[in-house]
Amino acid sequence: MIFYALSWGVGAWVLISEIFPNHMRSQGMSISVAFMWMANFAVSQSFPMINENPYLLSHFHGAFPMWIFAGCCLLSYFFICRYLPETKGVSLEKMEAVVLAKRGGKDASIQAESYSK
Repeated sequence: MIFYALSWGVGAWVLISEIFPNHMRSQGMSISVAFMWMANFAVSQSFPMINENPYLLSHFHGAFPMWIFAGCCLLSYFFICRYLPETKGVSLEKMEAVVLAKRGGKDASIQAESYSK
């Protein structure tokens, strides 16, 4: 829990506050937070159900849900490295151009200027 709180837990909040353009930040954060709460609910409901399975309990000694969630964390790591742009040192006003460039836009600065008008 400590490592989650120091890495993925706080990182998601920082990322969603930086990644959306200024004109749609509030809507993007609202949708992101709603999905985070739904994911938290799914994890909190599935963990006891998976852990109470007699077969899984006898073979994994209660560690099977942790292996599932560790696999999800590993997949998340590869997703983040592949699809999310680096936001360090980028101002919020220039973030849209960075996101468009990561998506493969032809001229991200021109596209970002046209969206901001």
